[in-house]
Amino acid sequence: MNTEGFKNKVMKFMVKLRTENCIDEGLYDSISDDLSSQRVAWEEQGAVPLAIFEVCVDLVNYIAGGNRFLSEDDQERLEDINDEIYGVLMGLE
Repeated sequence: MNTEGFKNKVMKFMVKLRTENCIDEGLYDSISDDLSSQRVAWEEQGAVPLAIFEVCVDLVNYIAGGNRFLSEDDQERLEDINDEIYGVLMGLE
């Protein structure tokens, strides 16, 4: 995975969430696919690369802050996204 490319996707997702008050599902799917594609390698290594981990922690913290301008359904979706990312990071065996 290209770390800078991943970081840029996450930043775009966060900016769009903040400025347009919407969840870009296509962009999130791309972020999720990137994480999923590396999961086996990370399990074998026993760790997520630090740069990726830091970006994901920033995203989890950002999402956890909530957004009062989102609908209830979108807020619930953000909680699901937060749980999914946290699960990838903490679910390595």
